Amino acid sequence: MNNSNTAQLVKCHVKNADGVSSQRLIEKNNFDLWRYLVTTKHHIIIRQTDLALWMTQDEFSSKQEIYERAGTLETASRITLMLFDNDGNFTHTCRYTPAADTEEVIDILKSHIPQAQLENNQFSIDIAEGMLVCSGPLPDLALVDKPIAENMPI
Repeated sequence: MNNSNTAQLVKCHVKNADGVSSQRLIEKNNFDLWRYLVTTKHHIIIRQTDLALWMTQDEFSSKQEIYERAGTLETASRITLMLFDNDGNFTHTCRYTPAADTEEVIDILKSHIPQAQLENNQFSIDIAEGMLVCSGPLPDLALVDKPIAENMPI
């Protein structure tokens, strides 16, 4: 469903309520909402955020010289889960993850699929392998945590 060769992401180093550290790759457009939900509902501490660009392997190969100079490189996957029902309806979700965590994230996504759809194989999972270029800390541009006056030019 997601055929884009690139995606702007925020790479987050987080620590959950049990003290376990991990990384999350969040689409930049969804970051403020995600940050609000995980910090208020799940009590996750966000330790560091970096701006990142995910791209397919083909996209990376076509401009490798440029991307290698743009920041630090890591392997990462885009996982697209599609669910279908008996009436022809469908929905989908897309997650980005460090390559080493791909199977774990797939297992988590599958754990949320209703048993009947699992048994009837009414889902598909597509994995796109890619590269992540991390360019450095994400500037805190959100107005949520600060009074508006602090964010206005003088």
